[in-house]
Amino acid sequence: MRVKLAAERAIAEIAARQHGLITIRQLLGLGFDDAAIARRVASGRLHRVHRGVYAVGHLALTPSARRLAAVLAVSDQALASHITAAAIWEIRLTSSPRFHVTTTGRQRSRGAIRVYERALQADDRSLRDGIPVTSLARTLVDLGDVVAASQVRNAFVRAEQHRLIDMTAIAACLQRTGRTRGATHLREVLRVYDPRWEQTRSSLELALLDATTAAGLPAPEINAWIEDRFLVDALWRSQRLIVEVDSRRYHDISSARRNDARRDHTLKSLGYGVLRVTDEELAARPEATARRISHKLNARSP
Repeated sequence: MRVKLAAERAIAEIAARQHGLITIRQLLGLGFDDAAIARRVASGRLHRVHRGVYAVGHLALTPSARRLAAVLAVSDQALASHITAAAIWEIRLTSSPRFHVTTTGRQRSRGAIRVYERALQADDRSLRDGIPVTSLARTLVDLGDVVAASQVRNAFVRAEQHRLIDMTAIAACLQRTGRTRGATHLREVLRVYDPRWEQTRSSLELALLDATTAAGLPAPEINAWIEDRFLVDALWRSQRLIVEVDSRRYHDISSARRNDARRDHTLKSLGYGVLRVTDEELAARPEATARRISHKLNARSP
């Protein structure tokens, strides 16, 4: 009985360190054979998540547990990487049901797990939220292999806002990885870096900065306060011009439109001009958006 209790306690201790998970390798190491493991699965004490990976007691897994399960299913040397790593570092949201995992050994992708075989250095490895994951620098480099350059820039900005950026580590990682697609994207982000990026709160504000910079317009203040009451997306203070970038998803509803109208009325009564730009307009016609802003700036110049 004491041996059995000790084994159950050992399972609980391992699961507590691993978001409620345990692997078949760990179970075998504790002295359980295949039959004993099968009995625990049949009784509901273990639940199969992936081949060789089990949840202990229940299947109500957190996002972190699901990411760790994918890593554990590949190998002891595997790391969450690419889009999955970016989500773990909280620099890119994802709703994808797929998991990206990198390992040094030869492994095949399976089900929802996309496996990459890479040569990894010690500096490429990290641990975050109890999950083995590629370092932030390696994540930013690898991310460009699977997403567009604009999304790499967005992830870099979020990392900077979280005070995660280590340029020495990024430079070393770029040197190690050479001329991959992802490394090329990240080098371009660094080449055109704009300190105002850090002030943005969304990809729409980044796109607005891109459009105004490309058109040669004066630099606006991003997320500026007016009268200590109103936070606006972009402000040309000398011309007293405000530009708000509206996502149709959030602003194209009646209550939002009413709130926007009341807010605009108050700002105009304070002497500001307000120009609203939709996300669709900014994405499809950035030059036309910049021309609209330029026209308003010229009309309101002192």
